[in-house]
Amino acid sequence: MNIKLLLWVLIAGVWGGLSAGALAADDSRTIARNAQVAGKFRKDQCLPFARDLYGQMVQAGGEAHLVVYQWNDAFAQGQKSGYHAIVVYRDSSGRYFGVDNLTWKPKWLKGSTPSEWAMFFAGFGKQVAVTQSITEPTLRGSVASLDRAPRNLNNREIDQLAAARNIAGR
Repeated sequence: MNIKLLLWVLIAGVWGGLSAGALAADDSRTIARNAQVAGKFRKDQCLPFARDLYGQMVQAGGEAHLVVYQWNDAFAQGQKSGYHAIVVYRDSSGRYFGVDNLTWKPKWLKGSTPSEWAMFFAGFGKQVAVTQSITEPTLRGSVASLDRAPRNLNNREIDQLAAARNIAGR
């Protein structure tokens, strides 16, 4: 009987140590809702917003994707179309969320590719085509944590990363 108790204590101690130490705090939603991000709540500022938020997510060590897509509203009179930029991040439960410069609450996104995210974010009746998609592959599967040391990734470095991957700026 004492052996069972000892085994239970050992397993609980090891599991508690692993789960507490191995998982970083998930600050993705906090970072995404930060009103101080460049272009937040300002019309026609989706790209400056996306670049700034993407940089903050990467600095915090989280998986993030900067996605720029062209949209076309087939149902609108006068064929409305344009470009839009969003940031997609992965939370600690593995779900993807997207945010743009005009949303306060990140949207849960169905799918796992930039094309699926753009279609889901754009909404019903819109045709979309992804024109840019930037991510830091070494951060795949990790969550953003404000406890991590900043990597000081700025917009010039994001541009260099994009150029290295042959992604044209818009």
